[in-house]
Amino acid sequence: MPITRKYVLRLSLLPMFVVGALVTPSAVANQPESQAMTSERPKLAQVDGAALVQKVKVTGQAQRIVIPTANIDLPIVEGIYDAGKQDWTVSKTAANYATITPALNNIEGKTVIYGHATQQVFGRIKGLKQGDEVTVHATNGRAFKYTVTEERNVVPTDVSVFSQLSGEPGLVLITCDGAWSEQRKIIFLRLASTN
Repeated sequence: MPITRKYVLRLSLLPMFVVGALVTPSAVANQPESQAMTSERPKLAQVDGAALVQKVKVTGQAQRIVIPTANIDLPIVEGIYDAGKQDWTVSKTAANYATITPALNNIEGKTVIYGHATQQVFGRIKGLKQGDEVTVHATNGRAFKYTVTEERNVVPTDVSVFSQLSGEPGLVLITCDGAWSEQRKIIFLRLASTN
């Protein structure tokens, strides 16, 4: 049987229909989530017409803090701050993660870690300079690396740092300062990397 023009036209449209059915959003939307093509790929965002891969959130529970320039390598325990009483739980041998602050993460918010101003804990952080590195290791094996950006001293009753934790991901270190611990040293760090 000779191939007529009518059959050639129909066959030429078939590949376009099949390909179109495989990649149309409606075909993906009707599939279960486990089978949808987009469920295995990172989500894309549009910025000025360019597709960008959205950052995957990395989090962790603080377990250990390492500050090479201050020769500090300490375990981290949970610490509780009671804003009503302006009272902290403070370990004598470890750094403390302020549980009312964000957990370690790479998306938003600053984690607060504090400790006594003794040589065994945070007494040596007073010598940190802008650009010094601090690494906080998490219980899930992740490491969050930070760099010092700013420091300031405040009176012990000034707890305004807890209202300054939103925004870019970062770390805040707090310890006592002054001859009679009449001040609090607050060191701000920005997140440099996670792995």
